[in-house]
Amino acid sequence: MSGRRELLVKVLFVFFLCTIFCASCTSSSLPSDVESLPGLGYKFQRWIASSFSPDDGWCYSFIRFDMKKGYETDVRLTHYEFRGVNLRYAYSPDYFISTYREKGEQRFVEKYATGILLWGYGAAEQQDDVRIINEQILLQDRSVEELLALDSEQFEFKTLDKELFFRLMREALTGEPHKETTKKLYAEKPSYSMQAEPEYIDGYKFQIAYILCMGIIDEIYIDVRYQTGSEYSDYVQLSDLVDSGKADEEQINAFSFLQSLTNSIRGTDNLLSRSNEYKDLVIGKLDFLRLYTFLNAIETNEDEIYQRKPVTISLEEISN
Repeated sequence: MSGRRELLVKVLFVFFLCTIFCASCTSSSLPSDVESLPGLGYKFQRWIASSFSPDDGWCYSFIRFDMKKGYETDVRLTHYEFRGVNLRYAYSPDYFISTYREKGEQRFVEKYATGILLWGYGAAEQQDDVRIINEQILLQDRSVEELLALDSEQFEFKTLDKELFFRLMREALTGEPHKETTKKLYAEKPSYSMQAEPEYIDGYKFQIAYILCMGIIDEIYIDVRYQTGSEYSDYVQLSDLVDSGKADEEQINAFSFLQSLTNSIRGTDNLLSRSNEYKDLVIGKLDFLRLYTFLNAIETNEDEIYQRKPVTISLEEISN
């Protein structure tokens, strides 16, 4: 394949990835009891079904939105979305993005890790599953009733658990809509994020990953990275030490506290939940004031230094 054709394929591939969470839209009358999202000019209801596995970190969600823009029309847009985000691990050899460079007559391909694992960005088999969901299930302009009537036996996935997908879809389409009663909405934040402290201090850094939907905290996972080398991926996570039985008693207690804290954050929809309890907490070598500072930076939109940055994996010249 020529370099020009490779570039075209890559551009098309990136465009395809940008549409992996596309959805179908239908029109109907908007229910009168929808919630309002301040500042965005939308009224909405949402139905969501999620499955989070702390063992591998993957969180899969099927979401249905009923939205309308402004308040002068009864036209409703129904939007379906299926997504998968890894909240435990930031890097994997199977997840990278490639870009192309030219310098004179030389051409290079640069592979870099983005610092977050999104389902659909991995192996080609994942992309095949995304295509089936988008083109054969969600992008057929189907109504809720038509989606529920689909026979799962008509579809075959290569990597995704088919029963999981259809279970989440049916739960989201038949359950009660979420009534968003929280007073604190994180509407300006990205719908998912994987962040970490910028530097190792005393050999560790905190890591925070979360999923938001219309400004509501649906899932959050907090971990600790212990530095083991000089490369970007040279670390071992506290969760892995606990799972493998290699954690000491203080690390086990710290991980237990982090689990309790994330449950509270998710339950109250408040990133600073219980902060007064741990600002002065130290467990072993872990200073939880750093965690509070991190969460407070996210809360106040002053978290630029914690944002993930792409890391170059390799830079290879392309032969003619």
